[in-house]
Amino acid sequence: MPTARGERPAGFEDGTTDFLGLPAVTIGLHHSNGSPMVRILGPTTMEERGATIAFLLLDPAGEPYEVGAAQSEAVEQAISLRTGCFCNPGDGEVAHHLTRDDMAPCFFTPAPPTFDQRGSIIRQSTGKTPNTMRVSLGVVSNFADVFAFVRFAAGFRDRPAPTATG
Repeated sequence: MPTARGERPAGFEDGTTDFLGLPAVTIGLHHSNGSPMVRILGPTTMEERGATIAFLLLDPAGEPYEVGAAQSEAVEQAISLRTGCFCNPGDGEVAHHLTRDDMAPCFFTPAPPTFDQRGSIIRQSTGKTPNTMRVSLGVVSNFADVFAFVRFAAGFRDRPAPTATG
């Protein structure tokens, strides 16, 4: 039975991007060895999911790509990605399962670490990735925007993540 807005995605206005379907990239984006290329963070169903999708791009071994390097590549392709710790370090710590002990090395340095140094310290001491990527779609987004993003993400297929340096 149709909802007040009609059946999804047909209930959206003509031309509106089906942003609720964007998490389906996890179904279609895999490396040639079968391992997933994307890990979506947040709700695993369409319930309570909005148009901002938090995710990590994964290499063939399942290791996340460094978000700053991926963002630089996105900029070169005129794609706007947000990267970092959700603009709220507490949410980032929860999403990435960082514990008090995981964070402790960041507080025992001669000077407060920069954002990038913080990420390196956590990666080196725990092996965890403390940052993520986010893509947002809205009323002005269109098919070309989604296609460009999927093409960008597909460019990471079968590419090993670079080894983190100090």
